[in-house]
Amino acid sequence: MARHLKVKILVVGGDSARWVERNHDSGDFVTTGEIKAPVVHAQQGPRQAVFESASPEHHGGADPQIAVRRRDAFGRSLAETINAAVGDGRLERVGLVAEARMLHEIKAHLSGPARARIVFETAKNLANTPDHALHSWLVHA
Repeated sequence: MARHLKVKILVVGGDSARWVERNHDSGDFVTTGEIKAPVVHAQQGPRQAVFESASPEHHGGADPQIAVRRRDAFGRSLAETINAAVGDGRLERVGLVAEARMLHEIKAHLSGPARARIVFETAKNLANTPDHALHSWLVHA
């Protein structure tokens, strides 16, 4: 008898991700693990003059690229996790659900064998979507 290959779905948000799969008995989606983004610290730059303001606008010398570096670092971290799971034989088939930029970052760092295990991609942020509501978004899973 042929063995059914389980699809593990990685649902990625801004600073967290979770592994979701279908319950064999009920067919419902169930979260089986969570991953938090690594901490990326702002790089110190030259001192800048900061003036008081009553405006709600952002002021000061904050690094405008820190969000991009955080996203890229998290994407690389997730790709490394997937690569390790494929290498260890813990991941047979995978679905990726994330915003388009994050999907690109993850896929850019996947190994060849890990890329071959991707069965679907959804360019959508479903990180805050509860498990029971994933059915309408993941009909192909």
